Amino acid sequence: MGPPLAPKPYQIGIAPSHITTSTAPLFAERADDWDEVRRNIDFYKIYSLQAAPPDWASPLPVDSFAAFMKKHRIAVDAEFGAFRADGGVGEGKTAAKRVKAMHAWLGHRGLKLRALHLDGPIRRLMGCGRGDNGSLSLEQAAEAIAVFLCECRKSFPGTRIGLITNLPNWHYSPEHPGMLGTWTHRSGVHYCDALEAVHQAARRKGTRFDFVEVDCPMNYYRATRNRANPSRRVNNVAKFKALQRWCEERNIEFWLVVNYDTNPQRVAGKAALGSRLFHDETLAYIRRLRRDGVFPDCFTIQSWYKLPAEHLPEEGGHSFMHTARDSIRLIRELFPQPDSAKGEVMATRPVKVILDTDMSGDGDDAGALGLLHALADLGE
Repeated sequence: MGPPLAPKPYQIGIAPSHITTSTAPLFAERADDWDEVRRNIDFYKIYSLQAAPPDWASPLPVDSFAAFMKKHRIAVDAEFGAFRADGGVGEGKTAAKRVKAMHAWLGHRGLKLRALHLDGPIRRLMGCGRGDNGSLSLEQAAEAIAVFLCECRKSFPGTRIGLITNLPNWHYSPEHPGMLGTWTHRSGVHYCDALEAVHQAARRKGTRFDFVEVDCPMNYYRATRNRANPSRRVNNVAKFKALQRWCEERNIEFWLVVNYDTNPQRVAGKAALGSRLFHDETLAYIRRLRRDGVFPDCFTIQSWYKLPAEHLPEEGGHSFMHTARDSIRLIRELFPQPDSAKGEVMATRPVKVILDTDMSGDGDDAGALGLLHALADLGE
């Protein structure tokens, strides 16, 4: 089981794939197809580009999505990664205008962003990744991100904003190398120093980020050696806990993406195999986290590119919603919540009702049926 864990409130969200089959069936009139998942999540994360996607991405049906989220009172998060190093030192304001324009449709449909997940702004602005054009110094990148945060606070009041880090690609510190460490090799910067630089730049401008979200799939988490230099030992348990301590000392939440890299070469043409691997290894990841005593403030159950290949059904087939359902059950079983938090969760979830009626000449049962339909339409 692992070390004892003190109960604490935490959140669970989902992020189905945006480059596989359409998500439109998820937001149809009936919600029964993923009823258990939708009743047990705190948020649904979309990808910012889905409202007007490029050719390689599947579009989000924005009208039915918005109606569904409002009806069932599901909060909406978004992942944004359109930071461009060739934008120079003014990229902070430029990217803030970009993110505002990309999410304008939410406000037009009566939705508000609960949280904005920033996908790798540090490495993108420093030009560490493949296809990243130009580069800023760490100081310039930190300043641009701080400006971006200030502008987003104006555009999205009340929205939580945090950084996603692909931790395997960074050496966190000299003592905590990554499995790959590619972005540290290219920039000469350790992630702990980059994170502190952004934190301090934001503080100087009177703002902050609310969370750090680690993206480190199961097969990277269990790695024990650096790929380029096998003599360097990798200890992701110690690394995660070091990052979590850094967050706690600054009153920043520690979030975690839970998934598995299905290795496209291994499962090419074998979608069923890839989907089953994703399901089984995602659950193994949750068990491993519990054994290691890693307890994030938020779990995001997220697809891995095109896998799982299908979103539905929830009850089986290793679809995304099947994996999400089983993951949520396991998280609730292994990670303790305060009794008050359990009560709040239960209070917000509609209950199933059976109407036992002898409806004939009287109108009272017809009224009861109408009331039940009205409550169902309100998600209550």
